Amino acid sequence: MKIIPLALLVAIALVTIQCSPLREGIVVTEQGRSLSRDAFSIALISDIPYSDRQVALLDELIAGVNADPSVSVVMHAGDIKGSAPCDDELYLERFRQFQQFQRAFIFTPGDNEWADCHREDNGHYHPLERLDFVRKVFFANPSQSTGGRPIPVRSQSTVLGFERFVENVVFMEKGIVFGTVHVVGGNNNLRPWSGLDSSDSFSEPRPDRLEEFRAREEAAIQWLNEIFRLAHDTESPGVLILIQADPRFGLDRDDKRRAGFNRFIDRLEALTVQYGRPVLLAHGHWHYLWIDKPLHRISADGNRKHVPMLTRIQIPGSPFVRWVKVTIDPQSSEIFLLRHPFVHKHDSIPW
Repeated sequence: MKIIPLALLVAIALVTIQCSPLREGIVVTEQGRSLSRDAFSIALISDIPYSDRQVALLDELIAGVNADPSVSVVMHAGDIKGSAPCDDELYLERFRQFQQFQRAFIFTPGDNEWADCHREDNGHYHPLERLDFVRKVFFANPSQSTGGRPIPVRSQSTVLGFERFVENVVFMEKGIVFGTVHVVGGNNNLRPWSGLDSSDSFSEPRPDRLEEFRAREEAAIQWLNEIFRLAHDTESPGVLILIQADPRFGLDRDDKRRAGFNRFIDRLEALTVQYGRPVLLAHGHWHYLWIDKPLHRISADGNRKHVPMLTRIQIPGSPFVRWVKVTIDPQSSEIFLLRHPFVHKHDSIPW
């Protein structure tokens, strides 16, 4: 994949938001903008740490977040390791490090944590066994977050038929609804486990892999419904959803690389349109910052139009060790504010 300089991507992202008429729900603003008493901030991170160097830099990032009194929640979009063995101790060490955050810590798993663990450089683990371990370590108490200041959350594991999905949670902060949905790269686990089974393929999938995908996909749809139901019932002014993967909005619907995301995209679009208020979708995956309006609908006159209320922000990741600060003001018409500087770096890589 061609690497695009982050400085260019930041500039494009800012121009997209500032110059487009599709600004509903998010706005880039200077620090001088006045905020209501209800305003607060969250820290978004993803796809780190991948190396020993990044582990050390993550300590600096954690200290930086802890020093910001406006941040009340830290959200990690998954992929907490690179191409390294999926060993128990690595996950335990990552968990211990993340607990240094003095705020509530919310995590959604990435494919690097389990779906890719069949690979030789990941240790030839069975992905489902690794997923079970991730759930035990990071979601030992599904009724609350982790971090230095845990907050109560509602887990999908409380819903009959979805008991295994401890990682999907919903919570509220100052009237804003937050939800995590377990959606991962590797085509949402439709990519074959070739390191475990050379006969596994997209057209003839292993039964256990396909069963896992179908169950988690159904859980994702049900949980999206629940997130937006809560938003409707509480008349929440905004919704933030965290997933790991880029759902490949830019690909055609019949492209098999998007097959694992189609139902999620369809439901997200329908619920966003019905809700009619700002929705922010945050994810990792490609490791560079990107902000846009990714959803489109075909209008009655046959034209392709944006779904303006949904904004997507892709969180930067390895080799960058950075966090994105999103300021949320429930009393603002935009709700989600990116106040300069909104990307905070703790690495030696120049812009």
